[in-house]
Amino acid sequence: MVVMGVLAVRLQGLNKELEWDGENMEFTNIGGTESVKICVDDNFTIEEGHPTFSKKWTEPMNAKKFASEMIKHNYREGWSLPGMPA
Repeated sequence: MVVMGVLAVRLQGLNKELEWDGENMEFTNIGGTESVKICVDDNFTIEEGHPTFSKKWTEPMNAKKFASEMIKHNYREGWSLPGMPA
């Protein structure tokens, strides 16, 4: 659930309702050429009483690959999550 919430925020730049295929654990309506950028710093300041943002963004990345990596994350060599309790 947390990953889906994070993905909803990260992929909002696609400006569309995402369709989820739970059986295959993937979004079905993200095209192979669509890209997203992520704000890494908003540099919020107040200048003469007005809020101002000077945002810094990542380079555009393939949205489908980004979502896939978030859903089925590849951990570093030797790292893994503990098993789920029975």
